[in-house]
Amino acid sequence: HDWKERFLEESFALQMHLNFTYHDIRMMPTRYRRWYLKRLIKHFKERNDMYQRADSPSTDSSNMDSLNKYSETMNKKFNT
Repeated sequence: HDWKERFLEESFALQMHLNFTYHDIRMMPTRYRRWYLKRLIKHFKERNDMYQRADSPSTDSSNMDSLNKYSETMNKKFNT
């Protein structure tokens, strides 16, 4: 990936999950942007772990698979 695509991927995640504006993301120092992304990944991992521990019948395994795939994708994109 080139830096532009990486920035757009990061921007998309921050806009979608944290409701940041594109302008706010552009003005944000890189280290802060990366911190928010790492914290977002941590949040989804914790949430995923909580659902797995709950082991309730209402937990749909396909949703958990999707969440696991999303978390893995985010890690691959932002930890390179």
